[in-house]
Amino acid sequence: MADVAGVIVRPFAPEDYPGLVALHNVTYPTFPTTEEEYREMDTRPGWQRWVADWDGRVVGMANSRMSGPVGTIGLAVAVLPAYERRGIGTALYDRLLAALAPLGVQTLRAHASESRPQGIRFLEVRGFVEVLRSYDSALDLRAFDAAPYQAVLDRVAAGGIVIRTLADLANDSDRDRQVYDLYWSLMRDVPGRGEDVPPPFEEWQASYLHGPSLSPARYFVALDGDRCVGQTALRVKSDGLTLHHELTGVRPGYRRRGIALALKVTALRAAQAEGWARVTAANAATNRAMLAINERLGFVREETWVTYRKDVWPPGQG
Repeated sequence: MADVAGVIVRPFAPEDYPGLVALHNVTYPTFPTTEEEYREMDTRPGWQRWVADWDGRVVGMANSRMSGPVGTIGLAVAVLPAYERRGIGTALYDRLLAALAPLGVQTLRAHASESRPQGIRFLEVRGFVEVLRSYDSALDLRAFDAAPYQAVLDRVAAGGIVIRTLADLANDSDRDRQVYDLYWSLMRDVPGRGEDVPPPFEEWQASYLHGPSLSPARYFVALDGDRCVGQTALRVKSDGLTLHHELTGVRPGYRRRGIALALKVTALRAAQAEGWARVTAANAATNRAMLAINERLGFVREETWVTYRKDVWPPGQG
């Protein structure tokens, strides 16, 4: 069915992957991806996707997936710049809402970059309300000097905290379960993510912890005896040239002891030793403690993202 002159909005098909990846990398240039990553992501449950087909070319897409609290859907709508302002984004969004209506969805969540004001306008005119801002930042590892932080590392070690990689703990049969429990305990304190529902352990273990972009040698945990009390990790981004800081956090009873800074310095120093040149990070604007650590380390802010929310259908209605 042609929703806009010359355009057919239809369900995504496997042969659309090349066009989907090309569209993604044009519209989200700071988060490049690959066909392999999309295919791996699509093995996880809950995804729905439509594409806008213009004479066999993918010129737009709409994704939705259960995200965060029960009844919340995360969505994304993107259109190639040359095809904007033709109603394609509206057609994709309307198609998405029609499919979600019977599913008991209560809340929609979406993100837009300040560098693309058209995306912000698209959400705001449809009643989405800003709930959070976050910053993307980057560190030039070639200019990073870990030496000034040695006193912090020494103080943390003197307090009985040992930092190890998951590779170091390969013989610990309880390792993955401990890291899962730590990760989702810390996520409760992450702005905008505190209500997220943890996936089953086996799903998280396979798709995240043992996913293709995370290496056990770049996943660091802080140990107090046998207990995992803090973590950070560096994930390889799709460009193959950049590392991205995953969740960094410390259990409440261990905060304000320099452990988070020690974890980050240890990870960055290891990345330097491997020859990496660039590390990125994303932090909520309200997470002042982590922003302060990143600024102290030399991260420079590059982009601002706005998280939006829209309440659509009350519970039990479609």
